[in-house]
Amino acid sequence: MSSIRRRLFRSLFGWLLALFAIIGAGFTAYLNNSTRTLYDDHLLSLATSIAASCEIDDDDLALQFHFIELVEGILSEVPTIAELLIDLRLRDGTSLFQTEGLEGARMPEPPAEFMEPKYSSLTLADGSRWRAITVRFRPAVDPDIELEIDVEQPHYDLVVNVLSPSESVDRITRNLIIGFVISGLLLAVGAALIVRGTIAVGLRPLNSIATATRGIDTGDLSRRFETSGLPDEIVPLTRRLNDLLDRIDAGFRRERRFTSDVAHELRTPIASLKVLAELGSKLDPDANTDEDFREYFRDATELAVRLEKLVTTLLGMVRSEAGQLNATLVPVDLARLLGQVIDAAAPAAGQRQLQWAREWAEPAMVTSDPALLRAVLENVVDNTVSYAPSGSGITARISGEGEALVVAVENPAPGMTAEEAASVFEPFWRRDASRSDSSHSGLGLSLVRAYAVQLGIDVRAELAGEGRFRLTLRIPTAPRPSA
Repeated sequence: MSSIRRRLFRSLFGWLLALFAIIGAGFTAYLNNSTRTLYDDHLLSLATSIAASCEIDDDDLALQFHFIELVEGILSEVPTIAELLIDLRLRDGTSLFQTEGLEGARMPEPPAEFMEPKYSSLTLADGSRWRAITVRFRPAVDPDIELEIDVEQPHYDLVVNVLSPSESVDRITRNLIIGFVISGLLLAVGAALIVRGTIAVGLRPLNSIATATRGIDTGDLSRRFETSGLPDEIVPLTRRLNDLLDRIDAGFRRERRFTSDVAHELRTPIASLKVLAELGSKLDPDANTDEDFREYFRDATELAVRLEKLVTTLLGMVRSEAGQLNATLVPVDLARLLGQVIDAAAPAAGQRQLQWAREWAEPAMVTSDPALLRAVLENVVDNTVSYAPSGSGITARISGEGEALVVAVENPAPGMTAEEAASVFEPFWRRDASRSDSSHSGLGLSLVRAYAVQLGIDVRAELAGEGRFRLTLRIPTAPRPSA
């Protein structure tokens, strides 16, 4: 595909050439018509002058002609029309006067009306082309003479033909056209330079963006596009690009942090398994009791379960983000399912002396995938039991909101800030690592958010008043419409 610069140049210059061609064609037609009109008007003026110079001065139709002197004066005083030819004759064709060169030439038929000019083109015997005007008129009568004849008879009508070479008109028109064409070519060259320069100036902001883009790579995403001095049409684009770069940069940072956190989380149990394996290889069957072996294998099993849970959680997040989870949406009793999950977490809650307050009415039906929804609720309850202060109270509430049911789990969180509440869904995030159980990897709420996207659940974490943390799940009661 050609560059924007070439496409704009071809488009703009092409339209300019087309405009010049249209204007040129119209101007040429106007020049040709104006020149011919000017010549025709001049010929008409000469023919009218000649007609005015003729009069009848006796009864014998003797014509006194003053037009000969008039024509000679015209030929001597106006050099530009020195090639005029004049023919004067009666209506019946009898020649009264004819300039040299018109011998044997066939004149046009006279017009039907008096003093009504008739224009035509003639070709003489020598092949030359002439522009002719023919005027029919009736000569004037000397007012001092009393005529006994009727001068109104048609045979007293005279016809004058004035001819001018067509080459004169064609030459002037041709010179004007040549001048216009040369001017048009010069104008086209100038227009091409102006269009090229204008496009270069107009595309300069895009060129600066392209130059800045070449300096951005995954190794350094700190550079941003400058918006100062840019045209108003490009500023939203650069701002959008900067926003995208911010998100990409944040995504790369999360990915690097996630990779580092995964490596850290896997390193500890793997190192522990390595130590157990080394110790196991050194165990003496004669010196150790069966209980020693059982304790050793319990420790190994606990580490394997921890690794399995971590890998399973990571796999679930990856499959969810890749859209590979096949959710089967069916009616589910949310109240019953949440009660079962809380009951299953009762031993852990009892160890930390936590008290649950259940606020809902059964049944509370929603449309969701039972297995995925259970996993979401288990991780929410497990996170609450693990991080709520010992001896505190936890509230689980189900309420209606439009075409959805809202699950709210609330517990005390002394000193927690809004920024910390917004970060709980980040993978491996822990508010206080020193108070966290080693069996928790910090992926529970990340998995909740991943599964929630697949189930169409709106999940939020926020502070509910002074020193209290709330997790809310807005679960649709009806299937989502297919896209």
